[in-house]
Amino acid sequence: MRKSVSILLIAVILISCSPHLKYFHFEYNHEKCHQIKSVVVTPIDMVWDKPKGATDQCIAKVETTIEEYLKDNGFSVLSNKILEKHWEEESQKAGGFFDPRTGKVNGSKVSKHLMNTIKIAGEIQNFDAIIFLRIMKRPAKLVGDRVYWDGSSRKIYDDNGDVITDVTWQGEIGALSLSIQIFNRNQKLLFRSVGALEFPYEFSKTYTKKEFVWKQQFNFNTDEVMEGISVALHPFIAYKNYPKNPQFYQE
Repeated sequence: MRKSVSILLIAVILISCSPHLKYFHFEYNHEKCHQIKSVVVTPIDMVWDKPKGATDQCIAKVETTIEEYLKDNGFSVLSNKILEKHWEEESQKAGGFFDPRTGKVNGSKVSKHLMNTIKIAGEIQNFDAIIFLRIMKRPAKLVGDRVYWDGSSRKIYDDNGDVITDVTWQGEIGALSLSIQIFNRNQKLLFRSVGALEFPYEFSKTYTKKEFVWKQQFNFNTDEVMEGISVALHPFIAYKNYPKNPQFYQE
């Protein structure tokens, strides 16, 4: 059984926090990334929990699409079974990642065991880099009938599946994005970015109240998944439709 934790693994790959929404841009080591030819792509739920409402079919769609996108752009995608096996062994060796004293995940412990997993896997399997995937909740901004976040904007739907046209809304809310981090076999971070995947709320309107309700189940749109992957991997893989002024927000 996979052991998952909901945490960004290493301090160097954490996006700095502030109480306000702000723009941030991708991190990209062009020289080192240019040398990458073969990659191992982690399962989305190898380390992190998948979001509530995301079915196995949704997760498989994202994983399959990104692997095909990498292959179409000349990369060799290798099996992730060796990496998974050693992560499970490291997780068992760690005896769990939650610190009972704080009630939180011990980030340094996770980092240590994950880096050791990359090191061991690299001694067995000949890859240039490991691509870590995570679907995570990220800040978004609502303006009228659209939501903006992580390089995209989407229409807002009600609980009947119809596009909202009769409500004006201003505010901040969460949305789901694909987070991508690329490490080489020496455990060095070479690339990180995010791309919008899914707005996880439906707008529910009754006679007494209006509210956003988390969807019970997602059905990721294929075109939107492709857009999110393309944005998240740019400029590691150049995306010609990358927005000129992408809006990336961070809490």
